[in-house]
Amino acid sequence: MYGSLKWRPPKRRGMPLSVVIASFGAVLLALPAGASAQLAFARTPEQFELSFLAVSYGEGTTSVRFEPTERLPRASGEAKIERKGGVTQIEIELDEMKPAWSFGGDFNTYLLWAISPEGHMDNLGEFILKGNRSKLDVSTPMDTFGLIVTAEPHFMVENPSAFAVLSSLEPGQTPRPTEGVTVEIISVHPTYRYERATLAEEPEAGDEVRSALRQAHVAVQLAERAGAGQRAAEAFREAEISLLMAEGAAETRSQTHEDVELMARRTVRLAAAAERLAGGNAPRQPTVR
Repeated sequence: MYGSLKWRPPKRRGMPLSVVIASFGAVLLALPAGASAQLAFARTPEQFELSFLAVSYGEGTTSVRFEPTERLPRASGEAKIERKGGVTQIEIELDEMKPAWSFGGDFNTYLLWAISPEGHMDNLGEFILKGNRSKLDVSTPMDTFGLIVTAEPHFMVENPSAFAVLSSLEPGQTPRPTEGVTVEIISVHPTYRYERATLAEEPEAGDEVRSALRQAHVAVQLAERAGAGQRAAEAFREAEISLLMAEGAAETRSQTHEDVELMARRTVRLAAAAERLAGGNAPRQPTVR
């Protein structure tokens, strides 16, 4: 299925995040004949735009609310941002969230990004859902940026995906200098697979959501799809062995849940490194418009 697709969130107070798909739209991929389930996957775009509001945070504390996109229309968030001693501390709480793996395909988790007006993108950390809520305390050296929450395959990605679910708005009670920014991002290779573009009708989780082993599976698959098996064979083999060990520990219950998670996260790091060696996930500087 080819053709352009434009997708924007409802307009609210502040400058909403928008994602414009500027390549081939969704490409459907069917599993081979005889597969146990005939699923159809779409592909994320090879090129897209993120429009957001960059805020200059001076000394002191600022409260910022977040606006959802149509990917996760009932989600909400609020952050306390404090600039002190050349570092910006961010305490953020999310609510009405749903598991990222509900998008299907390659998606497994949510990440927080700080993006500067010049297009510098900082992966600040991963959200672990407890039911439909999550908290994250992180920091960044940047003082002027917008905050975006995206769904991602794993915690080690170096560029945000087109699946943005929340973006920060203009501060309410503490006026700060702001700047509307649009960055054009060329997606990493390979692009990501997904089954649904919105979680509006999907259920929330009733308990803590841990996806480390799922992330490990997908990280190895992404490295393979990027050609790491041929162009970074030794590094890719190490990631495969690490995945087998994590899977074995989970199946036999020979390790604690915490140890299995550590093994899975190590696998993600190894797979991401192999993909990078193969040229598949090197960070690409976005174009600021």
